[in-house]
Amino acid sequence: PQNFTESLVWQERAADKGYLPAQTSLAARFETGDDVPHDLARAAKWYARAAENGAATAHLKMARLCQAGEVGPRDEVAAAEWFLKAAGQGEVEAQYEAGLCCSTGRGHPLDYQAAAHWFRAAVEQKHIPSAFALGQIYLQGVGLPQDYVEAARLFHAAGSEGHAGAQFHLGLCLEQG
Repeated sequence: PQNFTESLVWQERAADKGYLPAQTSLAARFETGDDVPHDLARAAKWYARAAENGAATAHLKMARLCQAGEVGPRDEVAAAEWFLKAAGQGEVEAQYEAGLCCSTGRGHPLDYQAAAHWFRAAVEQKHIPSAFALGQIYLQGVGLPQDYVEAARLFHAAGSEGHAGAQFHLGLCLEQG
């Protein structure tokens, strides 16, 4: 028979011993309130422990919790640090977010070269918003040499997948020649 209380006891024992699947499972359960009380502080505790064990998705979850201020005051610096850790592990959404942090100065010093690096890494994984963002960097020539051809190529790739901003900017590039 189902016994969620007993299930939680056993999963917490495994998580306390550093078992990564138990840590991520508990974190997700507390985040969503799936068969346990909704408790973002406990979710953050288990995401942080899973992140210590190298779970890229846990780094990403911690970044989002910090960014939203869901487990304390909103902390853009901590969010950027978590995004960068997850990005370094190949987490595509984190690569995009790391690029945004670097290109906007949100929680991280303004650094267009670093932004281009993270957007490019995400583009290599076919991340459409990153193609648009990298195209913007090439179009403006900030942190990288201005390159209208590369900007148009990136806008075309993102626009072909339905990204409206990329479609508009591709149109502008074509209008300008």
